[in-house]
Amino acid sequence: MPHFLSVSPLQLLDLWDELHSAAAGTNRYGGDVMEFYFFRLMAQSPAAMHEDPLFDDDWYDAARNLHSICRLFEARHEVTVVFEGGQDLDLLLDKGNLNRHRTHLRVIHRDAA
Repeated sequence: MPHFLSVSPLQLLDLWDELHSAAAGTNRYGGDVMEFYFFRLMAQSPAAMHEDPLFDDDWYDAARNLHSICRLFEARHEVTVVFEGGQDLDLLLDKGNLNRHRTHLRVIHRDAA
């Protein structure tokens, strides 16, 4: 079942712009690679910014939002979004290996894959 996004329009557009720049090879971080901090898709709660297991549901929601937005971007732009090392984005949905900080994502055009 698809995840219902729980982000603001501004959060969505900021990530969408980053994905576009990576797809164009012009992302400031590394051309086709973007650096993404998970807190950017979290509700504005100073307490939730701590990497405390008490807030794991908030971090997991951010990961699910990132996953859903990337999958939507893939469908709309005929690209594949992977972790910088090439791993599948579905790893974002693994609660046992929850990322509470940042990740690097590469956008690859399907005809180049």
